[in-house]
Amino acid sequence: MVSRIFLGLCLVLAFVLLISAQLPKVHQLKHAPKLTLTELDFGTEAVTFCMHEGVKIRFKLALDDFETEDVKVKISKGEVDLKTWEAATFTYLINPKVEAFEVEVWVRVKDIDQIQVPVINGKVANYDASGAYDTTNAKWRPINEIYEVEGDYVKLISNSKLYGRICE
Repeated sequence: MVSRIFLGLCLVLAFVLLISAQLPKVHQLKHAPKLTLTELDFGTEAVTFCMHEGVKIRFKLALDDFETEDVKVKISKGEVDLKTWEAATFTYLINPKVEAFEVEVWVRVKDIDQIQVPVINGKVANYDASGAYDTTNAKWRPINEIYEVEGDYVKLISNSKLYGRICE
């Protein structure tokens, strides 16, 4: 009799653990999305690139502990050639033609569908100089409900400033 009760409790516990393991894990974003660019020829992070020279770069988007290089980057302001150099390694070739330009960064919805952002009065909460969101009185909403969605991608960064420079 005792062994049947013990077996029954074990089965219930196993069922609860199985169900909880399958539940989606929601992450509340504590910091604003951060974009970094690596100039591959030198292996260094950069925001300034030589004008009229093809420079191979890789973009990386960080959302707290989640990082991805699988992003789609579009020019939002300024004249610059930006094209995919090697899709498998998420490498771009950049050719700035102006001193300043801006890019927008898109990431696959399926990669971030469990991440939520703090929202105050219908807008994403402000963040301080370190990138930490002000979550006082915030409501949490999924990223794809707040940011612009286009097909399978959601735009997380609208106008990240980058710069071109004359190199000799």
